[in-house]
Amino acid sequence: MVKSFMQKCVVVLALVLSCAGMGYTDLTSDLTQWGIDFGLRLVQSPASLFMEFQNTMDDTVPVKENKWVVVKTNLVPLMLPFTATGIAINAKVWPESQYIPQCGLYFNYWALPVLSAVPADTASASISGYGYGAVIAKKLKKQTRLFTGIKASQAQMSVKLAKPVDMSGTQFTGLDMIDTDYYWYTGLEFQSNAKKSIYTQLGYSFNTKRIFSKISLCYTWSEIGLAIYPEGFIVVYPYWNIRIKF
Repeated sequence: MVKSFMQKCVVVLALVLSCAGMGYTDLTSDLTQWGIDFGLRLVQSPASLFMEFQNTMDDTVPVKENKWVVVKTNLVPLMLPFTATGIAINAKVWPESQYIPQCGLYFNYWALPVLSAVPADTASASISGYGYGAVIAKKLKKQTRLFTGIKASQAQMSVKLAKPVDMSGTQFTGLDMIDTDYYWYTGLEFQSNAKKSIYTQLGYSFNTKRIFSKISLCYTWSEIGLAIYPEGFIVVYPYWNIRIKF
């Protein structure tokens, strides 16, 4: 049932994108083919795209030595352009000492509240995700720390139609999907001055067997960076977060 519906979506998407590319330059043709390939992968595994969103939003770096809690929300790419909202909380539970590394825990949640605007007499839909994990950090030099951690993430999507839709003889009533993944990552923090730090990290997904990396600049109230997924739906995600430290 779901497979038939997905195949139908792929055909429609391919036709639309193919028509849009007619009569344009080779660049347009390349973009059209990319759109078709992207659509094929999306209908086959929509959870992977949502997991990339969530992984980009995660606040997995250690809390500053002179702070205890960081609250973060993502502006790009979740809120803009995808209208998603979310929050991440990162807390230090044990400060670093001579022989014991700093230990911390974090949690995040995001959702697409705009889906509540879908008329109830046609369908109901929800997309959300959450993650949690732990991170430890140890100072290598005065301005440099090594950190490593583990995390678990889950993305959920539910679509329920008010009335069944006939798709080539199959009655499609909705779609429910839950995807869970587990990660290990490690990285370096370099504090260039009291108001700016640079973070680099490399991670591995145990379920998809894929690697990812992130590099970010953290300022007093904000964070900008790039998340890179070599085998992802979108290879490079630029991101912009607001971070409040206590």
